[in-house]
Amino acid sequence: VWRAAAGGAAAMRAVTGSIVSSKSKRCSLLKAERVLESFGERNSSGLPSSDAATYLRTTADAVRDLRFYLIDLRKRLQLQ
Repeated sequence: VWRAAAGGAAAMRAVTGSIVSSKSKRCSLLKAERVLESFGERNSSGLPSSDAATYLRTTADAVRDLRFYLIDLRKRLQLQ
């Protein structure tokens, strides 16, 4: 778990840990979108740079676009 340093300033430091499980887990696009958005919003002041927050917002937007594209595609395929 990454947390901002005291005082809100983020420090660059190595991330260490171990693999807890090697089982692949599925995650819906909606859940991925929400996780990315909430992580970016909650930690935007504690991220190492504004670029990291921008990256999270851009990624969440791309996941949302993909989700809507797939919904639209499924609707079109059902009409055929």
